[in-house]
Amino acid sequence: MIEVSSDFVGYKLNDYEISLSWRDTMNYAAAVNDNNPWYLDDERQSGIIAPPMYSTALTWPILKDIRQNIPEGMLPSDALMRLVHHIEAIEFHQPIKPGSRLKIGGKMAAVIPYRSGILVVFRLDAFNSEMERVFTEHIGALLRVAPCKDKGRGQDALPKHPSWPGENRILWETKVGIHQLQTYIY
Repeated sequence: MIEVSSDFVGYKLNDYEISLSWRDTMNYAAAVNDNNPWYLDDERQSGIIAPPMYSTALTWPILKDIRQNIPEGMLPSDALMRLVHHIEAIEFHQPIKPGSRLKIGGKMAAVIPYRSGILVVFRLDAFNSEMERVFTEHIGALLRVAPCKDKGRGQDALPKHPSWPGENRILWETKVGIHQLQTYIY
């Protein structure tokens, strides 16, 4: 069995660059049934912005090919085939704007021994052409079949989870209808 080492915390992933088109951001908003005029009304004086969760579509090209982004043996192939998405935290520093070009870079932020395996967290930072930070994403997955050969590293650098106020009531609720064909529109 291959063990995972936290020595790889800090390892830099390959950068990814993308130009954002209004068509892509509007298609995303339509696909998730979000008719917010900030995303769709191209006659707004200040223009449109992308839905914030569009950020996950922008980082997906880096994550979906993670094996091509890391050295062989860094994470066991059999563990990567069985990884389970576990955490997601995105901090937005400014709106994502169509017409801009983003450079997205990342690193392995943490390797943490966990009850059912190892939690591996990547940090991805998106910058515009003026090198201003647009968003920061921390995304983590559980590797269930690989033990950690040390105590882990990086946990202190991860975003803190918001605390629950302790009130046992619904704070906000809405019904969202999702047609069965909706998953094919993107």
